[in-house]
Amino acid sequence: MTPELTPEAELAQLQAALAQARGELQAFMHTVSHDLRAPLRHITSYARILQEDLGPDMSSDVAQSLLAIQQAAELQGRLIDGLMALARVRQMPVQWAPVDLQALLQDVCTDLQRTHATELATRQVQWPLAALPTVMGDAALLRLVMQQVLGNALKFSRGRTPAVIEVGLGSAPGGHSGTDDGGDVTTHQLYVRDNGVGFNPQYQDKLFRVFSRLHSATAFEGVGTGLAMCRAALEQLGGRIAISAAVGQGCTVSWQWPAGPAA
Repeated sequence: MTPELTPEAELAQLQAALAQARGELQAFMHTVSHDLRAPLRHITSYARILQEDLGPDMSSDVAQSLLAIQQAAELQGRLIDGLMALARVRQMPVQWAPVDLQALLQDVCTDLQRTHATELATRQVQWPLAALPTVMGDAALLRLVMQQVLGNALKFSRGRTPAVIEVGLGSAPGGHSGTDDGGDVTTHQLYVRDNGVGFNPQYQDKLFRVFSRLHSATAFEGVGTGLAMCRAALEQLGGRIAISAAVGQGCTVSWQWPAGPAA
């Protein structure tokens, strides 16, 4: 009969398992960042050499083939970058501290407006932003979620005049309150709602899978890792994320997390 472990021994086992898992993840990240990139460098280099050697004598068919090779290699590089970013999120240590959500939101909006300055110069975008409080959380993880969700809202509301991207505390209008004091742990909840293209709600669970997309790459850029990163970040906090939408009627993303670390 196996003797029952003391709490200290059980904790030591869990810490050892966690250290092993982190080591395996580090090895995976090394493989992805080095071993998988090496063939891509060869592909792009030889495609460029062929272009230079053939020069003006290159036929249109060959030029199109070389372009397809380079684009495929670039896409593979972006997929690798997405995997690396997701792995880094899962390794981020959680630093619980007071987070000024209002300042965080303003910083993210400023960054998005700076990054997309050329595009936004020709678009009408309205940002109804709620007054947000200071709460307990991890600033880096919450910023990542807000950046990804607001970036998606900006992207998928192209073609709307005006595009409306609303940020609020709690659930979206019509839902329940975002601060739940009914149990032992208080939770905080935010939502972002846009009037973009939306999607078929029967596929909403697919959106949190790595590389899963519901719109073509020609219509909207990206490789499909943003929401997977958001889910990983919130899982680090013990929280969760949900999304709802309808085709042509916009999208609402809401996420919540506990007001402090679990025991």
